[in-house]
Amino acid sequence: MPIKKVSGSIIVNENNGSTHTINAKDLDFQEVERDSRQMGDEITHAVEVELSKNCTVEIEVWEYPEGAYNSDEINVTNGSYEGGFSYDIAH
Repeated sequence: MPIKKVSGSIIVNENNGSTHTINAKDLDFQEVERDSRQMGDEITHAVEVELSKNCTVEIEVWEYPEGAYNSDEINVTNGSYEGGFSYDIAH
């Protein structure tokens, strides 16, 4: 099941002082992993955004059990972020 809708935005501050905004509408999550667990499949969705030669944002979203949002993780290489996203998993 794909992520049906993502909303929100984050502001990324690179260590060099550059600032970028990533809007949810610009993200294209892909299913990257599926593991069988006790309550069914745990599905990992991910997207990577390269903001500059030195700054990349990796976002992972876990769906568990299948059809339910579980958690997310946002990692910024050479920077930090503010804000967040909301996820609607397709049923």
